[in-house]
Amino acid sequence: MLQILATVYGVIWLATAIAPVNRFDWFLENLLVFAFVGLLAATYRAFPLSDLSYTLIAVFLSLHAVGAHYTYSESPMGVWLQEAWDLERNHYDRLVHFVFGLLFCYPLRETILRGTGEPPRAATSWIGATRAAGSTAPSTSPIPAPKTWRGPAGSAFPPVATS
Repeated sequence: MLQILATVYGVIWLATAIAPVNRFDWFLENLLVFAFVGLLAATYRAFPLSDLSYTLIAVFLSLHAVGAHYTYSESPMGVWLQEAWDLERNHYDRLVHFVFGLLFCYPLRETILRGTGEPPRAATSWIGATRAAGSTAPSTSPIPAPKTWRGPAGSAFPPVATS
């Protein structure tokens, strides 16, 4: 199953790596993907995850690859949602951050249960706390780097409301 997932994701990633809307933004968006996929590959034999965990991870990475290709603010799916629901902006970035929180719950719980020996209730509590914090932070906290970038790289990020 893992070989199939890796092949499908590899094809998606390669397709989205060809002529992205903004090459610099695409590269930045993929830095963590490179590190994360490398970590999964390095730990595969010593700490393999279940097929379900790898599937959930591949779904998220595929959504992320599409966002990185178009820049999240110009993603066609987000444009469709924006038009269909009469939204002020393209919310594909928030959708993917929300989905990140959902899709990573199971792999994270599996890792905590197997890696630490924590009881299921404690592992579930940890997941709630880390997913709530991890999936909301990118959409709600200001990111200082885009404010300093010039040209299309800085403008590819949607404005963050501050109070």
